[in-house]
Amino acid sequence: MNRRSRAARSNRPATRRAADANMTANVIEHPRRRGTDEAFPTKVRRPQQRLLSRLFKLITDWRFFTLVGLALTGGLTALSIAFIFKMPAVPNCPAVFWPLASASLRLHCAQLAANKETVPDLLEAIKLLNTLGEEHPLYPEASRLIEAWSTQILDLAEADFQAGNIKAAIARRVRFPKSRQRPSWSISESSSGRAFGQKPKQFMAKSRDYSKRPNWLRRK
Repeated sequence: MNRRSRAARSNRPATRRAADANMTANVIEHPRRRGTDEAFPTKVRRPQQRLLSRLFKLITDWRFFTLVGLALTGGLTALSIAFIFKMPAVPNCPAVFWPLASASLRLHCAQLAANKETVPDLLEAIKLLNTLGEEHPLYPEASRLIEAWSTQILDLAEADFQAGNIKAAIARRVRFPKSRQRPSWSISESSSGRAFGQKPKQFMAKSRDYSKRPNWLRRK
């Protein structure tokens, strides 16, 4: 028994040394700072070191940067295409409060109204642009559009006159807008102005006289 106890006692330092060796294998001691007795962050275990090494390898891998670059490029491309094809909201012109409306909105709604090509809509379009002053940047464009729409109103009146609808032609001529700037051409020089702008009463008298004639005289 004494021999066995002695052998066990003699084996204890060896087992302790083996345990200490295993602990030092799993733990890395950091050197102390120069000039101080303080040590660096106490101890870093191997699983954390493996994680850091794997993360460093992933960041320095060219495949990682390739995937990140492709993802960024695809996202920016999709975002730019979405902005390009996104349709702007169409303003509701009938519900606009015109005293507070901008000049660009007035121009847009006036063009929409003029596209209907009817006399009331053309008059409404001219009315919307008549409020722009001469100092406004859109004044030249508004003047050009007003002149074009005024010509279109006279063309519609002349078409009514040629079709024999003299009353409608005269009514449209009377409703011709008094804009801030007269067109570059003279209304009296147009065919409609010579036809019913100068002497409308004579044409009305001739039409009444023609309607009173018998049918066999109308053919002549």
